[in-house]
Amino acid sequence: MPSVLAHATSAGQYVTGIDARRLMSVACSVDFPIARPTRAGPPQRAKISETVIMGWHDTKRIATSQDETYRMVCDADRMNEQAERLKLARERAGFIDATSAARAFGWNEVTYRAHEKGTRGLKLPVAQRYAERFKVSAAWLMTGDGEAPGPPLASASEVRPIGVKPIAIPIIGKTEAGTFREVVEYDDDEPEYVFDEPDPEFPRARQIAFVVEGDSMNEAVPPILPGARLICVDFEETGLPLIEGMIVVVERTQDAGQTREWSVKQVEIDGEVTLFQPRSSNKRHKPIVMKDDPDMEPRHEARVIALVRSVSYSVSTGGRRR
Repeated sequence: MPSVLAHATSAGQYVTGIDARRLMSVACSVDFPIARPTRAGPPQRAKISETVIMGWHDTKRIATSQDETYRMVCDADRMNEQAERLKLARERAGFIDATSAARAFGWNEVTYRAHEKGTRGLKLPVAQRYAERFKVSAAWLMTGDGEAPGPPLASASEVRPIGVKPIAIPIIGKTEAGTFREVVEYDDDEPEYVFDEPDPEFPRARQIAFVVEGDSMNEAVPPILPGARLICVDFEETGLPLIEGMIVVVERTQDAGQTREWSVKQVEIDGEVTLFQPRSSNKRHKPIVMKDDPDMEPRHEARVIALVRSVSYSVSTGGRRR
C-alpha cells in the first residue's frame, strides 16, 4: 500500500489556479516499479512523490464524522455512569432487584430496567421521579454532583423481611359493574398510590389497587362498598387456578377492545361452568359465566385480571373545626 503523509498548504498559496485556502494538499510517497535498462534482472522499485488535492468539504466530512463518534462514546459513558448511580440508589433504598423497585412504585418495568442497564438515557423529569422515591438528589443521578446515598438498608445477599416497610401500590382504575370505559393506551400522568406491605403469600406477584364504584358487592363478606380501595395481586402471577369463593376483578371488553368494564365478583363453580357472581342487594346485577349464555349475560370477552387480597376505606377527619 502507498504510504501517505498529509500536510496543509499555507493560506496564501494557489495550486493550479485554485485558492488553496479551500483545499488541503496531501503529499503521497508512492512506490512504483520502474524498469532500469542499465541493470540485469527484474525491475527495481523507485520512489516518486506526488501531491493529491482534497476538497475542503471532504475534510470537513471527516472531521464531522470524528465528532459524531466522539459524542456517541461520551453519551454511552454518561448513560453507563447514570445507570450505575441508579442501581446504587435502588440498592441503598432496600430493593433487591430492578423488577421489585419498578413494581413497588408502579413504573414501567421494561423502561426502568433499560435505565438501570444503561441502554436508555435518563431525562431530568424521570430522574426527579426516581430520586424522589429513592431519597437521593436528581442532580446526583444525572451528573454525580452532590451527596451520594447513605449505607444500604440491606446488603445484596440479604432479602428485606416482608412486612417491615410498606410499599407504594398504584391505583390503576375503577371497578363498576355494567360500566364500560374507554381504554387509554398511554397515560403519562403519575398514578395515585395506596401503601401496604408486600403480600406475604405472593411476594413476587405485582400488586395493584382499584377504587370501587357501585353496589354490586355490598352484601359480600366483608362488604365492598362504594369508595373502598381494593388491594390486589395480578391473578396470572399467582399461578393459582380459579377456586370457589375467590373474590376477583373481572375484565370484559367490547368494541374490539376499545372499551372495557372492570367489576368485582365472587367465583362460583358449578360443574363445568364457572360463574362470577355479584353479591348485591341490587337485583339488576347479573352473574358473568365463562360459557355463552344469552339468557344471563350479553357476550363479551372476559378474563380474571386480579385477586382481591384486602379492602380498605378512607376515614373522615371529622366535621367543622371550632
